[in-house]
Amino acid sequence: MSAHRDHHIARPRLLCVGLGSSHGDDQLGWAVADVLREWAADHDDIDVRHAGTPIDLLHWLEGVDDVYLCDAISSQEPPGTMHRYESDLTADDRSKILPELQRLRVGGTHQIGLPAVLDLAATLGCLPQRLIVYGVTGRDFSPGQSPSAPLQAVVPEVALTMWKDINARAVASPLAADSG
Repeated sequence: MSAHRDHHIARPRLLCVGLGSSHGDDQLGWAVADVLREWAADHDDIDVRHAGTPIDLLHWLEGVDDVYLCDAISSQEPPGTMHRYESDLTADDRSKILPELQRLRVGGTHQIGLPAVLDLAATLGCLPQRLIVYGVTGRDFSPGQSPSAPLQAVVPEVALTMWKDINARAVASPLAADSG
């Protein structure tokens, strides 16, 4: 007869958000979130969502430690180029990442941009500890269009990169140590 020992120690609660719309390459965030949702199905501590605008995040931030966000961005890089930004939102890093997010227009095709939402979350006391943004350069944000071939092609790579990042964070976190 074996004694049951509960070694379950939850890792930090993670929110993964695909930011997007039905406008061409802006669908990238949703497509990446769909892949991540499948992979995270057995993980109670990972919440994967679609957002139509960054303001949607405010409804989901309570109790969240880390936010992983994917969005199509505007930049001079070739379509499909992936950018990664990480910020410790509880430190001065926030003042460094916000101008970069604004420059790349992360969340910029939406009603209210991500930098403004982060400022509001700080005011409301629901700012997560960390923000990790994956911005992928898009070109065609025309209403009703399908994502371009370069963006469709990078969805698996972006999702896998994010998933590896999430798992590396969980392993590195002392909360994730579970010696079963």
